[in-house]
Amino acid sequence: MMSKQASLCSQALPSPVHSQKAAPRSVAARAQQEEGAGRRAFLSLLAGGAALLAGAQPSEAAFGDSANVFGKATNTSGFIPYSGEGWSLLLPSKWNPSREREFKGIEMRYEDNGDAVNNVVVISRKTDKGSIKDFGSSDEFLTANAYLFGEQTFKGNTISEGGFKKNKTSAASILDVSAGQDKKGKDIMYDLESKINFAVFPGAQGGPHNHTISGLACALKQAASEDFKKYQEQVLKNSFAMADRLVSKGHTLVSGGTENHLVLVDLRPKGVDGSRVEFVLELAHIAANKNTVPGDKSALVPGGLRMGAPALTTRGFTEKDFHQVADFVDRAVAITQDLKKKHGPKLKDFKEGVSRSIPREITDLRMEVEDFAKQFPTIGFDKADMRYQDEITSDEAATA
Repeated sequence: MMSKQASLCSQALPSPVHSQKAAPRSVAARAQQEEGAGRRAFLSLLAGGAALLAGAQPSEAAFGDSANVFGKATNTSGFIPYSGEGWSLLLPSKWNPSREREFKGIEMRYEDNGDAVNNVVVISRKTDKGSIKDFGSSDEFLTANAYLFGEQTFKGNTISEGGFKKNKTSAASILDVSAGQDKKGKDIMYDLESKINFAVFPGAQGGPHNHTISGLACALKQAASEDFKKYQEQVLKNSFAMADRLVSKGHTLVSGGTENHLVLVDLRPKGVDGSRVEFVLELAHIAANKNTVPGDKSALVPGGLRMGAPALTTRGFTEKDFHQVADFVDRAVAITQDLKKKHGPKLKDFKEGVSRSIPREITDLRMEVEDFAKQFPTIGFDKADMRYQDEITSDEAATA
């Protein structure tokens, strides 16, 4: 358990890149069981935490079971000795800081209560706290140290919460799980370190590139604004308006309506499918997606059409505008019904026949769609002539 904590503890430490600029801080750990944890486990946590606080890469620090070496080794060539007042240990050089590296300003210490260790403090600067008990209450401890790790049994009841009250899961930030207490077999430890690391990167950050991370940061800030909340409310209003309009024109919606930003139309009662209607809509410059509906036999020729409200809402559409969008879709479905009768049941023949000679009905619909869409130019377009702003700037520069 403690070897897992040694690796997870790195999540609370400053990254090596920023460690020199970051304010000095301390990392503390409480025993996860009242009877204390093994001395070796705590010492490995000390060495790993101190190395990270000094700016070492995680791969250079003491992590995991390989770090749990204490006492005398038969062959010391692969180990690095660490010592301090009242303690000494050997750690495998493969998993720990280099001999050539100095860790200035790092104080490593542990509190020993005999055969078991209850408390560990890794300090990156001198501090007035003489003992881990000086961190105060559990809330103060969590505030100062970012993470507290607890252990959980197979049945879900907590064994301990870092020296706090038992079975109080709110005290622990992260729970590790072991089946050893309930099953007569080998302990099973979940690999929480990888899950946490991936949750932060690339999960929360979105990827290794600065433009991706900064873009996500902007999106999250925007999502917390009042304008975004109003936008989301309008998305729902628009989605409901489109759904109501389609139902009024005799269309069948999956689940009878919508409760979110999506509208899923079941086209089978109309005798057509999502693939054909999607194709006709594309020719009319309307983007929609074919989608399977309950009871479909083929995903290649699904019976549904999926439409969403967010994109058009971003361009400024309101409920009355989505009524018009629904009217356009209704016309496209009617055109598809006529064209299917003409070109037969095969989708391939339908697409080839329509592409070879686009019907006047589709051309007329496309022109109406374009005229309507000009009222809502996308970001970057000049509304007067519907040209992209960069193109206008380039033309002006060329004639200057």
